[in-house]
Amino acid sequence: MIKIRTVTYNMPRELGNDELAKIKEAVACWDGYKYSVHTQRMNLPIYRSIMPEQIERIAQFCENAGIRWFGIPIDADDTYQDRIAIEDILSKHKNAFVNMICARDGKLSDNGTLRIARQFLRNAEADSEGLIGFRFGASNNVAPNGPFFPFTYSDGEHFGFAIGLELAEELNRLCERDFSDINAFRNAIIQTLEPQFAEIEQKAEEVSEQTGLTFDGIDFSLAPLQEDGSSVMPVLKKLGIDNINDTGMLFATAFFTKILKGFAARHRSVGFAGVMYSLLEDKEYADMNKRDGFSLNNMIALSTMCGCGVDMVPIPFETEVEKIRTILLEVACVSSRLKKPLGVRLLPVRDCGDMMTHFTGETDFVINTSIADVRVNNISAFDGMFEF
Repeated sequence: MIKIRTVTYNMPRELGNDELAKIKEAVACWDGYKYSVHTQRMNLPIYRSIMPEQIERIAQFCENAGIRWFGIPIDADDTYQDRIAIEDILSKHKNAFVNMICARDGKLSDNGTLRIARQFLRNAEADSEGLIGFRFGASNNVAPNGPFFPFTYSDGEHFGFAIGLELAEELNRLCERDFSDINAFRNAIIQTLEPQFAEIEQKAEEVSEQTGLTFDGIDFSLAPLQEDGSSVMPVLKKLGIDNINDTGMLFATAFFTKILKGFAARHRSVGFAGVMYSLLEDKEYADMNKRDGFSLNNMIALSTMCGCGVDMVPIPFETEVEKIRTILLEVACVSSRLKKPLGVRLLPVRDCGDMMTHFTGETDFVINTSIADVRVNNISAFDGMFEF
């Protein structure tokens, strides 16, 4: 049986007692549901400015409503960003995520990418363990009202919710079976998952009718967890992928993406609907990386087919700002030219003499692996706005 990774509430601009009551009612609707819910989250709209006292109120709102995490989207090109310390927000509020919007409608600015690049390093400076980087990312051409953090935001115009799924465990069980060919494997995936999606969609419609919240849709992405049996890698191995650096990764990713896009076309959908290669959240992917070493260049190439881009990738703390900026430009280019949503989540790691991460602390999403191989040119800065 599949599980629900998150029910994410897409909030209007004004939060008051009425919104708190509706959230509490909706949260209660999912308690004890047969498809167990891992987290419930709250997605904020883009604010032209947001003060520390507002964030305090939002954090308290979430605590009162039974919400684990809330997401703050910030336009990277807004000069307001220069006046707030995102690393302080993330350090103080353990339930806060920040999404800096890098590219929108195929456009990005030099100032915006430079701000984001610097922010990745500031996060590492502010946290000796480096874990606040888990709660910060940069998004490219992502539509609003999706469920997966940090690459999402509310449109601010309505009050609704979206659902993100955990499919890997169910697919891993299918991988234990023998199939005559690749088409038989595909058909088994569809026949196994389709009825469960229909049940979850029906439940979401019931919650919408009961609470008055809009059901924004389901993100049919294949997202990993660090737990055993919850990796994306077994489904790739089923197609013959043993080394993440070898040819075949793009085809295998496209094969599963086609299946996921089919689900999205048949149901109310929102978000990415792709295969999510999230390095520090996937135990088998992390083990493959320790064995084979997956370069950032390969990850960027893979983002042409995958669901979320360059996600949860540890890099050396000494990486120059200009090189981090170049990574952002590469992913923004892929996202804009292919018109597909992508994110970047980099975790600069301090004191990594053995080129390994050593994350500690309580988290059910982050594991350890080798530091990524960063072989990146410094692309010359451009003036103002650039459109792909």
